Amino acid sequence: MKKLLSRARGRLKKPLGRLLDKRQAAAFLESCKKHKPFLVTVGDATTGLALGRGISPSVSVVDLKIAREKVEAHHVKQLLLAGAVLLEAKNAPGTISVESEKKIAEAIKFSRKGKKVILLIDGEEDLLTLPAIVSAPVGALVLYGQPGEGLVAVEVTAGKKGEIRKILGTGFG
Repeated sequence: MKKLLSRARGRLKKPLGRLLDKRQAAAFLESCKKHKPFLVTVGDATTGLALGRGISPSVSVVDLKIAREKVEAHHVKQLLLAGAVLLEAKNAPGTISVESEKKIAEAIKFSRKGKKVILLIDGEEDLLTLPAIVSAPVGALVLYGQPGEGLVAVEVTAGKKGEIRKILGTGFG
């Protein structure tokens, strides 16, 4: 298990990609609906936002909480009814478990074969954006919420993967 070190908290409070306000997020999601990129959503609010715009993410990483408050699993049910595969993993707050890293890689592998996948986290999914970026194919989009600020869209590139690997290597103990 990798535990977030206090020295890395500041770096992760900054968006890892493009920060979108509500208006920009709506336009961005409409573009995603049209172009259908390989899309990974991290977080229940982000997944619900995509589904509300008629976009079914390739992989959805959720913990059935928004701002640490339990939420109904409508978005999960919607994806399951549409035939999504359900995977589960445990991930304690402030950490990235080996199990969750492996399940994200497995989810992306399934999804690249045409399956929609939900990764249901027992614990907290906040930091799982990092392994999602590392595991996603170049050209994919990873979306997550920046609390109180908006939606963050990360275009997966070789450079972005390298940046995230560096954070994982130096910001976790």
